[in-house]
Amino acid sequence: HVFDLGEEAPDSVLRRVFLNLEMLKNNGDEFVPKLEEKLKIVVAGGDGTAGWLLGVLSDLKLSRSPPVATVPLGTENNVPCAFGWGKRNPGTDRKSVMSFLERVRKAKTMSLDSWHILMRMRAPKGGSNCDPIAPLELPHSCMHSAFRRVSSTDDLDVEGYHTFRGGFWNYFSMGMDAQVSYAFHSERKLHLEKINKKLINQSTYAKLGGTQGWFYPSLAHPSSRWAYYHIYIIRKKRF
Repeated sequence: HVFDLGEEAPDSVLRRVFLNLEMLKNNGDEFVPKLEEKLKIVVAGGDGTAGWLLGVLSDLKLSRSPPVATVPLGTENNVPCAFGWGKRNPGTDRKSVMSFLERVRKAKTMSLDSWHILMRMRAPKGGSNCDPIAPLELPHSCMHSAFRRVSSTDDLDVEGYHTFRGGFWNYFSMGMDAQVSYAFHSERKLHLEKINKKLINQSTYAKLGGTQGWFYPSLAHPSSRWAYYHIYIIRKKRF
């Protein structure tokens, strides 16, 4: 089965698939256990799409999570490259697709570390002169419950702070890096037909990065207006 994540989010798709399999199993279908044993998921996209799908599988808390293969269709494709699927966008002709699926069939399963992050931001006090933050139309992958604000009844909530928690599998972006990524997402959404090649994607990223101040930051730029606020990053080890 092929599903377009632009039309239906993976959480609803996978919940429906696994609920149907569980229903068939309960009705005595002897083929389901063999199907679950051989089931594999192929996700076509970049690192964000792969992380989105991995987050959904993590939330489902399956007794046996199916292995995931990644087709490198993003900009950098670090996740596909790290697991041997390559960095270049593959062909979409029948021969290329069949060749990739055959690689998936023969591939061995590997483990992937998951990382958990806790972020606290000091809540603005009354009369703050900071500009209000307008609501953003986030990518689907950022709306997922893998990263969310904790409730006021959660033990992690601290008075006077906004606390967020979540997870990631490859890297986590914040600040200017995240701002450029969001700008690229918005640009690609408006001009999908123009930003569909890796070189074009990278060129667009470089252009957006330059205008946001990656290469020549300016304190007069709106993105740097509140640069005097400090960010503290604390790494906790757990053995």
